Amino acid sequence: MQGARGSIQLLATGGTISAGPDGPLRAKNMIKMARRLPEGIPVRGEDFATIHSSSISVEQIEALAARVRTALDDESCLGAVITHGTDTMEETAVALECMLHPQKPVVLTGAMVPTKDRGADGPDNVADAIAYVCDGSIGKLGVVIAMHQRLHAALEVSKGHTISTDSFTSGDAGPVGWVTPESVEIVRTPTRVPLMSAKLDETVALVRLTAGDRGRLIELAVEDGARGVVVECMGFGNVPGPVTEVCRRAAEAGVVVLTTTRVPAGPMGIWPTAIEAGMIPAAIGPRRLSGLAARMLLMAALGAGMDAEGISDLLNGTSPGKIRPMEGV
Repeated sequence: MQGARGSIQLLATGGTISAGPDGPLRAKNMIKMARRLPEGIPVRGEDFATIHSSSISVEQIEALAARVRTALDDESCLGAVITHGTDTMEETAVALECMLHPQKPVVLTGAMVPTKDRGADGPDNVADAIAYVCDGSIGKLGVVIAMHQRLHAALEVSKGHTISTDSFTSGDAGPVGWVTPESVEIVRTPTRVPLMSAKLDETVALVRLTAGDRGRLIELAVEDGARGVVVECMGFGNVPGPVTEVCRRAAEAGVVVLTTTRVPAGPMGIWPTAIEAGMIPAAIGPRRLSGLAARMLLMAALGAGMDAEGISDLLNGTSPGKIRPMEGV
């Protein structure tokens, strides 16, 4: 970042990237192991937690958001880098985006290969994340994930492989940018939602529809006190008739029901019967969210006190394009 004056905050939370030869690595070790560091811009490390991301709690995500907010409020802070386990990295990224809506760079990174092992990818990923914060051409992309030289927007990214170092994908949209040892290249600007929530509502269920589904898992979630349900529909957005009726009853009872598709790539539609039942497409304009992203966004929206109408406006008001109603029988 030419002419930049300030520092970068690195928060370490654990994960595979922290697996060092002599035990868990601390934030200062993350900084030292980076393949390259910017000249004249200090990186300040802080140990936020040392946990497997599969065990991260909603309370810990909320606390992390509060800590990042405090860091960004410091005028001298250029941005924040968060080292994180990859199991739930995409969910934490969505939570931070929906809780902070940051105007400074916030980037999560991690590793697929333990830092103690040959071929560890953590040192390059940390260097790329720091380089992203330092680059002056980034614009306001919101929270991103930096892995394997790629930059992925929080609301678009998914983990697509269990062991590959190239494990994260943005589906049809593709990465928002690339990082090389020489430069940071931003290729597009993702659509964001104007949401800033101080709290996540845990009472949101994620249900994937299956053959023969009659909506019983949705009913159980509502009976258990769910205030929101994300339904992963079939194919292009197909919902069995019995499930539509279950969702109608849930919506009439005040439960917010978002719908997306269980298929990893491709567009999505919504049947008029689903619209009439009160089901809301989990999409930002024409681009639908994954089930995991939709759940975390809904948790943040409910935590901010929004109702179904407000959440529908939040999603549909972000882009001139919309998920189109389907026709036929």
